Amino acid sequence: MKYILKRFRLTTIFKVAAIVGLVYGLISGIISIVFWTVARPFTTIFQSDPSFYGSLVLNGIIVNPIFSAIYMAIAAAIVCGLYNFFSKRIGGIEINLNSGLVTKKY
Repeated sequence: MKYILKRFRLTTIFKVAAIVGLVYGLISGIISIVFWTVARPFTTIFQSDPSFYGSLVLNGIIVNPIFSAIYMAIAAAIVCGLYNFFSKRIGGIEINLNSGLVTKKY
């Protein structure tokens, strides 16, 4: 069976991309916190900053996930909007679903 993917619903793409961006931002923020906590004793730039850990945690846990979610949601909406625009003129992606290849395991 052949199906043609003609368009995406932008609201659902926006929501899913925002959630994925939030999770990605949280994971990258935690990795950043761990990296800079380990690397701080070896640097001379951050040695005299008393609010280093506070700003690091604030950026890693709150700011980074929010901006990642906003950026990823907007980027996904733009890409899917462009896909919807061009799929009307050119045609969508063809998907071949063959039921013979799918095995059911119960």
